[in-house]
Amino acid sequence: MKKQRSGPSSGYYFPDDCWELIFRKLREDDERDLDSISLVSKRFLSISNRVKLSLNVHDKILPLLPNLVRRFGHIETIVIDSSYKKVQDIDGLVDQISRSGVLNLRAMKFPWWSTKLPRDGFKALALNKNTKNNLKDEVPGHVTDDGVDALASKLKELKEIVFEDFYGPLGLTSFTCYTLTKSCPLLENLKMTNTGGQEMDLFVPDYLHQNHHMRHLDISRNMWLTDTTLENFGQVCPNLQFLDVSSCMRPTNSGIREILRRCPAIRQLNIHGLNISDVFGSYSDHCVVNLKTLEAQETQIDDKGMAMIGKRCRNLQYLDSRCCKKVTDKGVMEVVRNCARLRKVSSNILPQMAFSRPSPLGTLIHQVATVSVKRS
Repeated sequence: MKKQRSGPSSGYYFPDDCWELIFRKLREDDERDLDSISLVSKRFLSISNRVKLSLNVHDKILPLLPNLVRRFGHIETIVIDSSYKKVQDIDGLVDQISRSGVLNLRAMKFPWWSTKLPRDGFKALALNKNTKNNLKDEVPGHVTDDGVDALASKLKELKEIVFEDFYGPLGLTSFTCYTLTKSCPLLENLKMTNTGGQEMDLFVPDYLHQNHHMRHLDISRNMWLTDTTLENFGQVCPNLQFLDVSSCMRPTNSGIREILRRCPAIRQLNIHGLNISDVFGSYSDHCVVNLKTLEAQETQIDDKGMAMIGKRCRNLQYLDSRCCKKVTDKGVMEVVRNCARLRKVSSNILPQMAFSRPSPLGTLIHQVATVSVKRS
């Protein structure tokens, strides 16, 4: 039911949900616009409080922080301002935020000078019953597996978590992934990109578990990712549907093959920039029958590899093979000819390349082309 202003003249006012739509649009353009609107009336103040989704924490608002967190009950993101240097106790700050009792948090962003993940603060945050089951933590400073372990041990119902673009000598490793998949059995979406960790696989027998809820795994741009790691992920997350391992230097054909064999439900695979050439050559058809999207740009795949893609990935709908220097029009044609559901190909191909099918698909006239495959 729509929220309306009460009183005899209520027919002359927009319902509150209409104002919320207007304020949300203003917030998208510049959230500072809400400050002036909220001064117009108590009604606008109440509505603008509901649509404010982020809060920047700096020295000046620190004394008001508990009241602000309670006032803006729908805040999803808290940003610790980079100028917030007077108070070095980030752990205490997170603990203070967690004690508000009304959190709707989905993300916290920390300043670059933060030296470690706030372990005790995250424990308190995890104990807050209103903390959402998906949490994004941007901590571009030193961060360790230990702090994440503290978080995972309390947030048993966590469904989504994001760690990205960490800098410094420590960072996260595969241990974090195994910890999260074991401690958070409902976890569906895990993103750990460019996390800075240098150690290789830390898999131990204690992590011989399976997380059947995990669907989306993005571990791109990580130095610690190896074939062994991929094999272990295939064991731990057998129901994966999305896998992004792009820009990882260590995986080989063998590692990609193994995780695809163990996770036959994968629909989207991103191997952009990997030093691999023949991923699909030794499969039975059922292993990649569900694959619909393959991003393989800047790999070592050649025409033979393209032919195997056409043979094994019969349900493929989108293929990106741009900047694959060993692929020619012959290889692209093998995929187009054999993948009956293919709708789009992105490739560096020869000019004047013509498609031959019972229903013409068109002629390419550019060196770099995106081809939309249309069928009658």
